[in-house]
Amino acid sequence: MAKTKKLDLESSLQSLEELVDRMENGSLTLEE
Repeated sequence: MAKTKKLDLESSLQSLEELVDRMENGSLTLEE
């Protein structure tokens, strides 16, 4: 169970990093 939670956390962090990258690249708009 701990492993699953860790994987979920890592996935969430990775998604956040991708979101930040998209915002920094200016490819993320308010419409999305």
